[in-house]
Amino acid sequence: MTENKNEISTVKSKRPIRRTLAIMFMISGLAILLALYIINSPKPASGMAGLKLGMSEMDVTLVYGSTPDCVISESDIEKVWAYDYAGRHCDATLDFTKEDSSFKLTRICGGMPPEHSINYSDDEESAVSKLGKPSFISVNEDGTQKVLSFEKYNIAIRVRGGELQTICVSSQLPLRFKNEYPSS
Repeated sequence: MTENKNEISTVKSKRPIRRTLAIMFMISGLAILLALYIINSPKPASGMAGLKLGMSEMDVTLVYGSTPDCVISESDIEKVWAYDYAGRHCDATLDFTKEDSSFKLTRICGGMPPEHSINYSDDEESAVSKLGKPSFISVNEDGTQKVLSFEKYNIAIRVRGGELQTICVSSQLPLRFKNEYPSS
């Protein structure tokens, strides 16, 4: 009868070890899930295609290895350049704003692959599900396009018919159409 008591006590002593191991596995699994969530959560964008907000004109020409393919506008306080990207003429636009005595890159828009969680294969609904509710929406005057600004992420997207047309990374949000749809 003594032998049975020893067997029983051995079995009883393994239960806390199994319970402890199960709890450790659950905690490890939750930690992995939390880490994956943090890694995959959207973060503020700082650039696109090797360009970073705040770069100088020279920094940009060094990245591209050339001057702009198109100079859309230049003034004493801002410049808009464009580069051919993905075989399309001047589809990547870069806005510079004068800060102190030099121009700094403040907006990057176009057909470039963004360094963020959204991409051109997303539609409007998918982009909003990834980034959350836009902080501002601007609709063009004929009501066919809109720009959704996500200031928390430095991102704006131009949408037409539910499809993403342009993705911008900008330090100057919200973006608005020059001529907006009259509000009712």
